[in-house]
Amino acid sequence: MTRRLWMPLVFAVLALFLGASNCNVATCTTDADCTADNEYCSGNTCTLRCPQAAGDGMPGSSCELDTHCDSSQCDNDTANASCTCVVGGTGGTGGSAGVGGTGGTAGTGGTGSPCGPLPANVIQVTADDDLYDVLTAAPGGSVILLAPGNYAPPIHDWTLPDDGGTWPSQALLIDVTLAGSGEGQTTLTMTGDPYGAVGLSTYGSATIRDLTIAGREFWGVSCVNPENVTLCNVTVETYGNDAITWNPWPGRTLSSLIIYESTLRNVGSQQSGAGVDLYCYEEGGDITADIQKSQISGWLSGVSYTMSTQESCTISVSTDCEGFTDNESNVLRAMCDPPTCDAQEECP
Repeated sequence: MTRRLWMPLVFAVLALFLGASNCNVATCTTDADCTADNEYCSGNTCTLRCPQAAGDGMPGSSCELDTHCDSSQCDNDTANASCTCVVGGTGGTGGSAGVGGTGGTAGTGGTGSPCGPLPANVIQVTADDDLYDVLTAAPGGSVILLAPGNYAPPIHDWTLPDDGGTWPSQALLIDVTLAGSGEGQTTLTMTGDPYGAVGLSTYGSATIRDLTIAGREFWGVSCVNPENVTLCNVTVETYGNDAITWNPWPGRTLSSLIIYESTLRNVGSQQSGAGVDLYCYEEGGDITADIQKSQISGWLSGVSYTMSTQESCTISVSTDCEGFTDNESNVLRAMCDPPTCDAQEECP
């Protein structure tokens, strides 16, 4: 079975910055004095590291291997449970989002990116390599580092992990990090095709960082059955089609999108589409989005999200409201009571 693109499309982001608690468990003088693999010595105290895989712990955490977080950066119910760290410090608490409401402006976190540093053990790829072979062979949690250059892989039908169905795309990221060598240095040219195939897609959880996505005539990134998707230092350019599409499937209770220090730009001749377009339906679960320190320009709606009185799901959007330029609306929230919808600008 091939899944095509008539399904509802939406976008979302989760960034949870929670309060501090004591994650310290023993005294020490060096790291060797700490008996657990996920501890290091800090101030004569054995302190838990971040979870050992991106996305472990609380939803939205994106800790890298061996990232040291002190107790002020941990949120933990008990001292000996696994520690969920917030790289760069603890952010402020956003406002609560009721049905039809929007989350408050996120507090200012530390200077660190939610993506953190790249680990040492990455899969090195050049523009001469077959990206399909690389991605299908990469185990979950892998970091794939693209060398400088232009990448324009052909369209394939990718096998999905849930039911053996397929998804037509030029590249599909499943529980991996795709990293470039910098915006403008590594470019993914994602043209898709007019018959339902897309350019770059994610499935479940994925991280995209440090590269440019030239979406051209089609979407920049299509998030399929998304769970946690993070973009850091990414430029997405399209000619009027949405930069990011969110395609929730039944079975999720919550999905999240984080966009940090990235650019979503419509390079077409007129305002159209959306940088981020979110729509929830009950079986697809609630959606949270956090967009910080990013530039979103040239769209009919920079961020558009729609909820309905006929669905119990909610969408919470948190943004600093900076970096929105040349959009008809910046962050447009719509609450629909079919057949009518009430729209409100959240970042005038």
